[in-house]
Amino acid sequence: MYASYCRPCVTLCQAEWRARNRERTNTTARRSYEKNPDAKRRYAQENKEKFNAAKRERTRRRYEERRRINPDLPIRFRNGTAKLNETKVLLIRQRLAAGESVASLAHAFGVHVVTIYAIKKGETWKDVV
Repeated sequence: MYASYCRPCVTLCQAEWRARNRERTNTTARRSYEKNPDAKRRYAQENKEKFNAAKRERTRRRYEERRRINPDLPIRFRNGTAKLNETKVLLIRQRLAAGESVASLAHAFGVHVVTIYAIKKGETWKDVV
């Protein structure tokens, strides 16, 4: 089907219209919710993978924007919640080469055994040498 406007322009126009008519939009949404209060929850359950993918994409875009502003951010920037950094990964690799067990390293660094195996195989932290 052909349209007069491109998709981004239509999306922008719709967003502007909703901003100008916020009360009308809220009233319609409220009325719809009152008719079927479980619809939102059910839709979220049925489309869980879609929502998770969208959330990952938003996080990735937000991070790329931060990297554009501050290129010195580490590659593995996770809002300060990452348990490992480049130094720890190098230490893990050294201790693995020395013959230390994967389970003891996982316990020492507070991560799962699978994480240590992934580092050992080179599946994660490939850029750290």
